[in-house]
Amino acid sequence: MIFYLLLLLSSMALIFLSQYAGKRLGLFSCAFVTVVLGAVASLRGYVGTDTYSYHLHFELIKSTEGFGAVALGIEPGFVLIGKLISFAGGDSFAYISFIGVLQTLLVLFIIRRIERPHLFLFFYTATFYLSFHFNILRASTSLLLILVALLWIKEGGFRFYFVLFLSVLFHYVAALIVFYVLLYKECKEKRYIAGATVLLVGAAAVYGAMSVFENVVVKYGMYLQGDFVMERDFGIGLLLQIILYLGLGLTLLKQGVPDFIFFALSLAALKYLAVDYPIMGRLESYVLPMLMLVLTRDAATGWRRHVSGAIIVALGMLNVYGVLSGLYAESGGVFDPVHSASPYIPYHTVWGIE
Repeated sequence: MIFYLLLLLSSMALIFLSQYAGKRLGLFSCAFVTVVLGAVASLRGYVGTDTYSYHLHFELIKSTEGFGAVALGIEPGFVLIGKLISFAGGDSFAYISFIGVLQTLLVLFIIRRIERPHLFLFFYTATFYLSFHFNILRASTSLLLILVALLWIKEGGFRFYFVLFLSVLFHYVAALIVFYVLLYKECKEKRYIAGATVLLVGAAAVYGAMSVFENVVVKYGMYLQGDFVMERDFGIGLLLQIILYLGLGLTLLKQGVPDFIFFALSLAALKYLAVDYPIMGRLESYVLPMLMLVLTRDAATGWRRHVSGAIIVALGMLNVYGVLSGLYAESGGVFDPVHSASPYIPYHTVWGIE
């Protein structure tokens, strides 16, 4: 627990201070922190509650044909990476390390192309680093690809659509976000008929995929029913987050109503619905970084710059408290035997495996 606390707080402190170091030195500091965090995630041993699953995925990829691994529910992007690693003589640790390096490169690509990289990286590190770069590798990889595509949304073109749809090959849930981004693009450009078409095609495509690949996507349906629906209290912390999301939305109104509706308003709704439906929390984890990217991509001025910056920092601190408190609770051994085989605590490197 102490290791993760020191890692997060020291990284966040350096990122926060980088805004006072000048643009070039500040960007270098953010890049340095990104590389360090990437190395810690990439060189770990059996660390992370889902790590066991990724080691198992690699063994399945290695022992089957590519299509056979996809049929087992492993996304094509990871099947390709796993095959390349196995052909090169690597093992499951090399497989996870490669994914970590890929994620690090994507984060570096993003922060080099936005106006306020320190704010984006501060929030991303506080909110998503421990969960995504140690646990949900599929979601984090697909999310980062979507964020890269979002950088090119104004220009459109081949690279925008290619990277956007590439995200689905790393996590099938990203298909929902792909159509969400396309709908946002059409509404932002006031092409409402095209937007309605995107919405209909997206609904048909998702329904068709669930019908054809029922054995692959059945897991995601479970998030909406049975034991996966968890009753939780609507507390003050949740209400505070919703208020802060809407506060960020006020700083977006000058950029256009679609920004407010698609990011701030939708986030408030997702946060509320996530109280009862975990799938909404998954969708929130995609839309929230998109909001942060939209806020920090361009240079905000006046009160919008100060208000958005203060709220992002407040949300980051609030979320890091939630992440660490959840980590403390998980250290009590509440997992089933499969997930307990890859404990989150303590951290150790790949060469520390006995």
